[in-house]
Order: sequence, then C-alpha cells, then structure tokens
Amino acid sequence: MPGRDAGSSRRSDARDALSRAKELVDSYGHMAPSHAARRALELVAAGDREGYRAWLRILNEVDTLLETKARRSS
Repeated sequence: MPGRDAGSSRRSDARDALSRAKELVDSYGHMAPSHAARRALELVAAGDREGYRAWLRILNEVDTLLETKARRSS
C-alpha cells in the first residue's frame, strides 16, 4: 500500500493475526490450533505462500493465547 512503511504493515498484520486468533479460541477452544494449522496447510498446498505465512502467525497467536489462559487458570 502506498505511503505505508514496513513497520506499520507488520503492526497491522500482528493486530489482524491476534484478532483472528481470539476468534478461533472463542469458537474452538483447545481445538483452535488444529483449525489454524489445517488452514495454513490448505493455503500452502494451494500455492498461497503469503496466506500460509499469515496463518502461521495466527497459529502462533493462538498458541500464546491458550498458554496464557492455561497459566491464569492454574
């Protein structure tokens, strides 16, 4: 996007990944990582490397959210 620097783009991507990860955790709970990983694999199989990388970021955020949730409940 013209006028957007790389740092701004990365922050936006991170916010998007976190938002999607929260949706997955809310919808699928402990199964959210499986859903994110499956989507990443579907995209890489289709040749969508950018989508694959985006879903790996989402998967990372899902894992972080679930770890944090587990620590808080113990």
